[in-house]
Amino acid sequence: MSMFYDNDPHKKREQLRKKREFDQHRMSIEQGSNNVPHSITNMRDAYQQVMDKKIKPTQKEIEYRSFTSGLYGGYYQSDD
Repeated sequence: MSMFYDNDPHKKREQLRKKREFDQHRMSIEQGSNNVPHSITNMRDAYQQVMDKKIKPTQKEIEYRSFTSGLYGGYYQSDD
């Protein structure tokens, strides 16, 4: 018997069992990652309500938005 080929049936069975377990685990992960809602919520009414109020941001709010968005340095401008 050559030392490069392993024909032991117990080892083959164990390898097949491990492969099956791995494949089942991978499939369960792939199936679990598809938890996407079937429809997207329509936010047009909510957006329209916000726009109807015509709220102007304060200077502090403009500065905060600029800082947190990475546009710090005066690039962010309000919709005046």
